[in-house]
Order: sequence, then structure tokens, then C-alpha cells
Amino acid sequence: MLEFSYLRIVQKVTEKYTYQRGLRFFLDGRVESGTKMILQNWQIFNVIGRKKVYTVKMPLLHLLLPVRDFQAGEKALEESVLCNCEYFEINGVCKHIVAVCAHLDKKFGIKKAKKIGDKSLINTFFEVEQKKKYKKWIEDFQYYIEAQGLQDESNVLSQTMESIVSEAFQNTTKYKEILNKLGQIAQDSLVDYQKEKRIANLISNKKFLLLANNSWWKFWKPIFGQMEEKNKLQILQKLWTIYINSPNQLSDLREDLIDINKKLNEKQKNEIIEYVAENSYLNKDENTLLQLALDISCKTYLEKKIELLDPIFLIKLVQIAPDYTEAIEIKLLNQVKLWSDFLQLGRYDEIVDVMKKWKSTLGWSEIFQEAEQYIRLSHKNKRKLIKLISKL
Repeated sequence: MLEFSYLRIVQKVTEKYTYQRGLRFFLDGRVESGTKMILQNWQIFNVIGRKKVYTVKMPLLHLLLPVRDFQAGEKALEESVLCNCEYFEINGVCKHIVAVCAHLDKKFGIKKAKKIGDKSLINTFFEVEQKKKYKKWIEDFQYYIEAQGLQDESNVLSQTMESIVSEAFQNTTKYKEILNKLGQIAQDSLVDYQKEKRIANLISNKKFLLLANNSWWKFWKPIFGQMEEKNKLQILQKLWTIYINSPNQLSDLREDLIDINKKLNEKQKNEIIEYVAENSYLNKDENTLLQLALDISCKTYLEKKIELLDPIFLIKLVQIAPDYTEAIEIKLLNQVKLWSDFLQLGRYDEIVDVMKKWKSTLGWSEIFQEAEQYIRLSHKNKRKLIKLISKL
């Protein structure tokens, strides 16, 4: 017995052009899941056209026809199927019906028949289309890296890179083989400085980084490690800017950036901060830049801004610049004294948190004890504050 295939049936009753367009509709995801009709084994499908949504009423022939009548499937299809498009009214079976047939073949496969060993028509067609797409991915990816002076980058990026990012980087396990090939192309291109610059721009592309999230950086990280220092710095500047503008979407990226920045010198770290200050949406927000300086351990920037640092930042600064411990503790002492003098009764949580952080991070130093002593002697009426600090 022959297998039952909706596509083989519909192919016999449609023009070649109509058939091919219907397959394209299916592959583009234009067929929505079917809805059951009152009649048993009938379904309604919506097919998204260019201007409107069309309705196809389709009998599930693999369930309705006896196996002995499978060969008459095309006749049964023509006698029963309906579509509300103009083409169907004049010519009969249309591309929307072809798209639904492809959908049914993909969904149900072979029913009520012996397997004949060959692949279904839709699977064969789908595999051919996939191979064509992967070939185009590789060719366009290589063209983007190799084409010097390419003006219309957006054309290559929009048509190929967006496809790669939206598909391959969303399911790296499924597309492991193709991603390995793309990675090898990038790897082999590092011997050419101009190509490496184009790769640097690709790695730090904001749109792709946000779309693919962690998988984008994970893919590029091994290649990044082999690049020229100048290109690395350019990438880090852009990645930090993108992260600071979208921290919730790229939380996992931060740890990697911090680790990489440990290997940079002070000049490079300052260049990153300057770049972020000029290009971040936050428009030189001082607290954000101070946090960035702490993240990348940029001592020279923090030293210049020491007068602006609040107690928590000062405590963090000691961790990356231990040589300044005494000077910073003296500044902490003065801040705590001033703070306690103007502190309203009962509002002690913040100063207690700072004292706790100070002691746990820097220890019970003489300067810390002096701060405790000052509060006890100068603010005897703030009994609750004294009690809370004594428990630290």
C-alpha cells in the first residue's frame, strides 16, 4: 500500500507555481493550528496572506478515507476542500490549501498505511530548503567578514545575520554544526586585521547581543581572546555601554566583563569609563560610573572621585586599593560623625548598615572604635542607635 500524503495528493491537482507558493507559505509559518468543526474529522485553518487572513476548511482525509481509497485522495480533496480566497472561487485548489496540506503532512505523517522506506515529500522538501538556507548563511557570513569597504552592511545583516541570530542562537544545540562552521570562518579571519575589525563590530552589535543574549557572547568569547588588544578594548567599551543601558537583559555578561577587565591596565580601564560616559543613555550618571569603576577596579578614577564617594563606595574602594585603608577610614569616621549629628531620632537603619559593612569588611580597627565611641559620648539620647551598634 502507498503512504497517505496530503502534499502528493494536492500536487496532482495544482499548478506548479501555485504548489511552490503554497509550500513557501507553510515554511514561512503562515498556517495557524486547526480548529475542530462540528463535522467529525473536519478542521478550519487560518492562513495568513499578505493583505488578509484566509480560511481553509479541510477534511482529515487520512481518517475519513478507507485505506483502499487512498489513491483517490486527490478527487476527494477537490470535492470537499474549501477556501474563501478569490483564486479558489475561479480556479479551485489554491496556495492556501497547499500550505494546509503541508501542515497536515508535517503534523500527522503516514497514517493507516505501511511505510515504504522513503521520506515524506514535505520532509524531503524541508531538508532541501534548510540546506539552501545554511549555505546562504555561510556564504553571507563569510562575505560580510571578507568584503572590505562594504557600504550596505544593513542588507547583509538584516537578511542573514538576523536569521542566524533568531534561529541558530536561540537553539545552539540544534544548530551546533552550523555554528561551528561560522566560528571556524571567524577564527580563520583573524590573520587579517581588516577582517578582525569587522568581527569586532559584529561581536559588539547591540541588536544581536540583546536578541541572542548569553549565547551570542558565549559563541564569540573564544575568538575575542585571540584578537588584537586595540580591538578587544573597542569591544569591551561597547559591551559595557550596552550592559549598563540594559542590565536586566544581560546580567550574566557582567561577570565575564569584570573578569576580563582585571587583566587591563589603568589607562585602558579609564578609556572604558570615558567611553561609557559619552555613549551611555545615563548621560554621565556619577553613581553608575563609580560602580563601573569599582567593577573594573579602576583605582585612578576612584581616587579622583573620592570626595564624591558615599560610605559604601568608600568601603568597596578599600578592597581594591588597600594602600588607602587608613585615609579612607578617616574619611568614613568624619562622615559617620557628621551623619550621626544630624540624624533624626529612630532613623538608624542606614547608618547601622554602614557601620556593619565597615566592621565586617575592614575589621574592628582603632578608627572604627573611635566612630563607635563618638556616637556613645556625643549622642547619649540616641539609646537605640547605641544599642544597635554595640551588637555589631
